[in-house]
Amino acid sequence: MRWIFRISYAISSKFHSPRSIWNRELETEVYFWDHWLASKAVSAPGDYARRLDPNCPIAPPVSKYVTSADCKILDVGAGPLTILGKVHNGFRPSIIAVDALADRYEELLAKHGIVPIVKTEALEAERLTERFPAESFDISYAENCLDHCYDPVRAIEQMFTVVKKGGVVILVHSPDVGANAGYQGLHQWNFRNWHSEFLISSPAYATINISQRYSQRASVVLSTREDGYLIVEMLKGSAR
Repeated sequence: MRWIFRISYAISSKFHSPRSIWNRELETEVYFWDHWLASKAVSAPGDYARRLDPNCPIAPPVSKYVTSADCKILDVGAGPLTILGKVHNGFRPSIIAVDALADRYEELLAKHGIVPIVKTEALEAERLTERFPAESFDISYAENCLDHCYDPVRAIEQMFTVVKKGGVVILVHSPDVGANAGYQGLHQWNFRNWHSEFLISSPAYATINISQRYSQRASVVLSTREDGYLIVEMLKGSAR
């Protein structure tokens, strides 16, 4: 039966590109955040408080790469409120947050009377270099968002480009979201740890081995967070 699903999905994708599916389903993301803000993240109140705490410490794995007060961090697909902490070792690194839906999120924040510590700017993950020059950041971070993109492979390349040599791209995502969600809504891609190599897949497209693709440009290290999320750390200019 799996091969029947793959064929039908491929035929559907021929007429509905990842970009068109993404455009069509974006409103579901706005709905999610509207409810999340209204309920103060009732299912995860600690997350809500953390995002609005100006003294929240920056957590691993990001914290180990924050080595000075002039560290610059880019949070990609940040949503209305960046998940990153704001303080590390007594100093406050510069954090820039971007998201394709930033304008809609600004309306939601106003609706719910919330003032963000870091205002999210409007920018697609696939188009970072249109806003930022190459090697602008020490850390480029994305959590639970690139698997919702129309082109996560391009988004990763954009994140890699805007990071300095010696800097790091950090990706934190739930494995196999596309398959687990039945490829519904924005969930069109799978991120996977395959024998310590990072793969991106979708039924209608060839699997991309990100670890191999960046083997000459970065050290790519995979681990698993306590909640089961896949952590990918891509240290630029430190190929094995």
